[in-house]
Amino acid sequence: MKLLYSYLEKRITKIQKAIAPMAGKLEKQKYLASIKNGFKDITPVLLIGSFFLVFYIILQYIQQNYGSFRQIDLTIFKIPVQLTFGMLSIYAAIAISYRHAKRIGAPIIPSIFSSVFTVGVAIGGITTNGIEFENFNSEGLLVALIVSLLTVEVLNKCTKYNLTAKFKNIPEGSVHTFQLIMPIVLLSFLFLATNLLIERKTEQSNVSEFIFGHLFWGIESIDTPVMVFIIVFLEMLFWFIGINGYAVLAGFVLPFATFYLGENISALINGGQPEYIFTPNFWDYFASLSGAGFAGALVILALFSKVKEIKSVGKTSIIPSLFSITEPILYGLPITFNIYLFIPFVIGTPILATLQWYVFKWGFVNIPVVHVADAPIPIAQLLSTMDWRVLLLIIGVFLLAILMYYPFFKLYEKSVEQQNNKVDDKYADLDLDF
Repeated sequence: MKLLYSYLEKRITKIQKAIAPMAGKLEKQKYLASIKNGFKDITPVLLIGSFFLVFYIILQYIQQNYGSFRQIDLTIFKIPVQLTFGMLSIYAAIAISYRHAKRIGAPIIPSIFSSVFTVGVAIGGITTNGIEFENFNSEGLLVALIVSLLTVEVLNKCTKYNLTAKFKNIPEGSVHTFQLIMPIVLLSFLFLATNLLIERKTEQSNVSEFIFGHLFWGIESIDTPVMVFIIVFLEMLFWFIGINGYAVLAGFVLPFATFYLGENISALINGGQPEYIFTPNFWDYFASLSGAGFAGALVILALFSKVKEIKSVGKTSIIPSLFSITEPILYGLPITFNIYLFIPFVIGTPILATLQWYVFKWGFVNIPVVHVADAPIPIAQLLSTMDWRVLLLIIGVFLLAILMYYPFFKLYEKSVEQQNNKVDDKYADLDLDF
């Protein structure tokens, strides 16, 4: 076992040297950072929609099974759901353009207004037939983030290099408003012309439908057991070498996961069945049950440790782990660069996450569709699935995580004991008498 740990330690040091700089750059990359922070900003919108969705599901269940509340027209609860999940593209345009404008120093309010306008054109939100509300939902989400970034960049370049139209005899306070005209008109013409071309040459009618239709295979391929394993594996590897794995990957993963969530909600309120599993709910409440790497299992083991410092870390980490906060146990035990815990943390975690993906895929537990943000365990899991069977799932996964960590944790505990004994022996040899 020592040979294995020695080999792993050398390999991990090389991996850390190779990927840490790249991961650091990805985390700070301006476009990915704007997307990541923008999607975090729309979390309250998802919460509001989820709140009314829960009401709708509960009352619908009571009506269908007990005949109560039949005088209530439940479709009224669909309105706030549609105003949130049904408008995701617009909320994404607002949040991402705000974050990106703030990051690169572009004018914020003009950037937001311009992005909403150009996104509306690009996704075909307004057509000659009137307002197409369905185009504002999750199907336009991926295009919304691209067009928002493009709009803010164009607006910033035009402002920075003074390429915007100059208007004479206009009060100074109105100059910034008029500076929007040239870049936004040009971008709008570009997307209108592109929509027209797409409508005439293809079966789609706008940029959003064209990209969605041709990239759909790629979008679906994210929600597979292989991709779940790869994403969680990379997240754990980054955490292990001291980099926030969630922060690095969120810019890539959240747009797809949020798209899946919007599609599930749309299917549910229209009488269909949710089909996508890898939503933000799955990533937060199941793949990261009790924290990244199922850290709650290590908290339990630490609580029963005979080593004082490890037991102390367990005590201070128990409350944070209920809210899936990883940092106290991650850096307190520590898990980062702890070669004894590499195998269960980096390799075991994606295996358990993938196992849960199959549990949802095979229908043993309802797919998580309700977003409840930072609710504690098990409330988050119960509300997100609206299924009592999820309690059996998380108990089972938690026990498996404890079993997975146990032999490696005991080896680590033994190493800490030996280290402490060496220190005690060193001071004993000094024969100090205070």
